[in-house]
Amino acid sequence: MFVKLQDCDECVTDGSLFRVPSVAYSIEGKASTEKRTGELVKEFIHDVKREVKEEKKKMKGELDK
Repeated sequence: MFVKLQDCDECVTDGSLFRVPSVAYSIEGKASTEKRTGELVKEFIHDVKREVKEEKKKMKGELDK
């Protein structure tokens, strides 16, 4: 895991390999257009409840026939 390679076996050259450091960054704050996670969950629950009510009405209508 901590092996430092310097020689390339593919092109048979010595000292041709070097490590490129990765750059870590973070984004401060969120874009104002994004919804908060809680709001998204509440919307989903509301939609599902509405669909369940509609399905119950549909099923009751089929039983009354």
